[in-house]
Amino acid sequence: MVSPQSHQVNIVSENAVATQAYIPETQQDTHYVFQLTVSDNQLSDSSQVSVHYVAEDVSCEVWDKSKIYDLPGNVVTWNGKFWENHWWTQGDTPGTGGEWGVWREVQASACK
Repeated sequence: MVSPQSHQVNIVSENAVATQAYIPETQQDTHYVFQLTVSDNQLSDSSQVSVHYVAEDVSCEVWDKSKIYDLPGNVVTWNGKFWENHWWTQGDTPGTGGEWGVWREVQASACK
C-alpha cells in the first residue's frame, strides 16, 4: 500500500496470485492508493489502483453519564468509539469496565 500511512489495511496473501485487502471501518472518508509490483527476478512491472472509502453517515447519541440506560442494546459514542450496553446502567463510562463491563465496543454500523 502506498497511502495513507495512518490507516491500517490488512493485506491477505500479499505474495499470492490473488489477494484481498480489508479496509478498517473509519468515521471519515479516506482515499487509498495500492501499488502492485510483479517481478520474476529479471523483469518487473508496477501498477497502482485507487480506492475511495466513503464512511457511513452514522449518528449515535453521545454517552451521557446522568442518563439511565434501562434496557440492553443502546448504542452510544464515546471517545471516538461506539459502545452497546448489555444491562441497566447509569454513570458507567464506556470502555472502563473491561471485558465484563456493561459496555462492549461495537462497529459504527450498530448505530440505527
